[in-house]
Amino acid sequence: MLRMRKKLQNKNEPEHKEFFMILFNAFRYNPAAATSLCFMSQEYELAYRILNTFGLEFEISQNVLLGFCKLASMIESPGFLCNFSYLF
Repeated sequence: MLRMRKKLQNKNEPEHKEFFMILFNAFRYNPAAATSLCFMSQEYELAYRILNTFGLEFEISQNVLLGFCKLASMIESPGFLCNFSYLF
């Protein structure tokens, strides 16, 4: 998990953008997932834009907030790392 975080957080590395885009393309269908990925990757401007768009178009409900919590737990789980270990 630490390697994945470092890879996402190190914006100076040439592979950062490619790795981020691979994950973002998978997460983009869920605003909670996409926003969490942006926060992990320190892509704050994109996270702001997602939240701003999402907030204008939809009401942020308890279910949406629970989605953020579940996603954070999933990202921290060992199963998540096994599924993406081939990217490292």
